[in-house]
Amino acid sequence: TSAIAGLPEQVAGTLPFEPKGKSAGDDHSGRIFDDGRWIRPNPSSKYASPKLVSMVEPGFSEEARRAKIGGSVTLVFYVSAGGRVGEIWLATPLGAGLDEQAAIAVRQYVFKPAQYEGRPVGMELSAEINFQTF
Repeated sequence: TSAIAGLPEQVAGTLPFEPKGKSAGDDHSGRIFDDGRWIRPNPSSKYASPKLVSMVEPGFSEEARRAKIGGSVTLVFYVSAGGRVGEIWLATPLGAGLDEQAAIAVRQYVFKPAQYEGRPVGMELSAEINFQTF
């Protein structure tokens, strides 16, 4: 909970958030940014979650490679109505330079933005980035 305590209220209030498998009419855990304010989608409204169009695999930091450190980093981030990643918050750190590598990769993700009532809108998402050593 200490990592969550440092997050902005609009992000911390949505964790954990699992966008996978959500579709129109589902009970949405996340909020969308519509017309200058954060709202929870109405289950009866026409809503579509963001769709990942392209992603970049994160690199391993030299420090983590030498120490053979692996694990997961959880990031919470804002996807704009234009499908680009904006603000990124670190929810579950791993250290050894891997947090930064995860953020660099997520910053390059491109999405088809969420749709609400037929309009593209911004939305907060979370992603778990896994680093495995071999």
